Amino acid sequence: MTERFSDLWEGVDAPELSGEDSTPLDGERVRNLVRARIAPKAPRRRPVRKLLLAVGAAAALALGAGAAAGYFTPSQVFAPYFDEKDDTPLTDGQREILDTIGQTFPEGVTSNGATLTPLAALADENCYYLHLRLEAPAGTVLPDLDGDTEGYYQLFGMGKGEEIDLDLSAYADYGWDLSQEWLPDNAPTDNVKEVVLRYVKQPGTALDFHDGISKPLTIHGLWVQSPDKEYTPVFTGEFTFDIGLYFESQVVEVDTQNALQTNETYGFTTRLETLTLSPLSLSCCYSTTLEEDGPVSAGLGKLQIVLKDGTVFWPREAISRNPGKRDPRFDEHSVKETFVHTYDTCDVFDTPLDLSQVDYIQYGDTKLTLPPS
Repeated sequence: MTERFSDLWEGVDAPELSGEDSTPLDGERVRNLVRARIAPKAPRRRPVRKLLLAVGAAAALALGAGAAAGYFTPSQVFAPYFDEKDDTPLTDGQREILDTIGQTFPEGVTSNGATLTPLAALADENCYYLHLRLEAPAGTVLPDLDGDTEGYYQLFGMGKGEEIDLDLSAYADYGWDLSQEWLPDNAPTDNVKEVVLRYVKQPGTALDFHDGISKPLTIHGLWVQSPDKEYTPVFTGEFTFDIGLYFESQVVEVDTQNALQTNETYGFTTRLETLTLSPLSLSCCYSTTLEEDGPVSAGLGKLQIVLKDGTVFWPREAISRNPGKRDPRFDEHSVKETFVHTYDTCDVFDTPLDLSQVDYIQYGDTKLTLPPS
């Protein structure tokens, strides 16, 4: 069932607005705030690189703490998105977390008759979510598309200057993955669409999405990518938002107790060196007794986050092409008696983690607990 934000609006008493800090939402804007089920798209990967030139473009929009919160909070904006991921409604604790770490924006940016409006954003050190509303110029229709026959909406084209530009010149090195999830609506004959952008940091780089450093994001329009990879512009312009400011941090560092886990198939051991949890993701560092450059890679292994009600919130499964079967190319001499390599990794959760409900983290035979709050 498709859910509109206008449904949430019905029966809500809006406060009186006065002063420069208030940004009223007119009826048309409210009617077009749409939430619905998600149509996942494959991420568009951008390699790690050194940034040599600083981009001096000024941000057209700064993220305002609490802006427009009198109308919709981050939890109201993002709850249907996460509900769809897990097929269960968010708990009150999860909603409270989204309102704590999330931010809303004061207004949109208009260019060439089109308007892009960020509705809300979430961030931690590893990932960034932006819920974006697109309003095409008057007279333009944005229907839902059949991906097999009509293609997909994309916030980038293939020509010069048509890419999504996230200015990360403040960092010595960075890398990220970007996915776009478009939200079908109940009015496919109007000129409005909504999308959730999700950036995920590549581990081992200096990028941090919630460190308060300016990160201007520029989008140059909307395109339709056909099934045969042709790109047709729907509208173009220049829409810039600073997505790097004013995020709250909820990070918990877990005492790993140097927990060990042995790979039963290949016999190498991993040791959990550090583990950090936030409501959106986990970060960890681990060492391994397996040499690099062989046919088998030493992943983190299985790590489980178990809640107080017994639910396994997040399973981290070991990746294996042939579970229980050895790769015939594997050389037993690549397993050493000491730890020879250390890796950083991170993973993003499907739904927000209520840290107050975590009972323990299982790694190997060791149960790890969160520090007292």
